[in-house]
Amino acid sequence: MSQEYIQNHATKSMTKMINKGVLSELQFICPPLALQQQFARVVEEVERIREQQVASGKEIEGLCEGLMQRAFSGGELAT
Repeated sequence: MSQEYIQNHATKSMTKMINKGVLSELQFICPPLALQQQFARVVEEVERIREQQVASGKEIEGLCEGLMQRAFSGGELAT
């Protein structure tokens, strides 16, 4: 079903929300379970990588702050 169909059947009193009757008429595509599971694995891997990137960013930020403190306090920097 198209967005136009939904908009045409939404009641104004429900601020364009679909009522149960109209919702039950809609047809939804449900991919095979194997494809859903594959998608879930990809999402989990992307989330794992994102968490690693956040952790790396925090580590880099901490290292930069430490370097700046040493540089501006006259401390020696390792070469």
